[in-house]
Amino acid sequence: MLFLLFCSFFVSLVSAVFFIRMARGHARRYDEAKPQRFHAGDVPRVGGVGVLAGVAAGWLVAALAGAFGIRLNIEVDWAFAWPWAVVVLPAVMGGVYEDVTQRLSVRYRLGLTAMSAGAGVWLAGAVYRSARPARRG
Repeated sequence: MLFLLFCSFFVSLVSAVFFIRMARGHARRYDEAKPQRFHAGDVPRVGGVGVLAGVAAGWLVAALAGAFGIRLNIEVDWAFAWPWAVVVLPAVMGGVYEDVTQRLSVRYRLGLTAMSAGAGVWLAGAVYRSARPARRG
């Protein structure tokens, strides 16, 4: 488990530093009147891509370890990893698109995030079912 944690952290750190360094010039074009612009100076807002890369790396390493018979404290296989990767894509892609272009409204980002959350609830099987028996009329 610690191996997965360190692997995810390392990939997240390296990719976040890379994306933030690459987007530094882009951050100068952010509109000063936007509510997201609360940092002092030009701070790029694409660090979430690094976090996603770290999570994906952890899933990939865990799935590869399972495929090669390496026992970890957590068992992840491809059948588990790929649906979760698909579930997070709408929220992540909406956030990245808004970070880069600043042209996606809050309403659309909230809708994409809600869509990812709903798909995650469905995938986890966490749908609420009443404990009360149904009424017969």
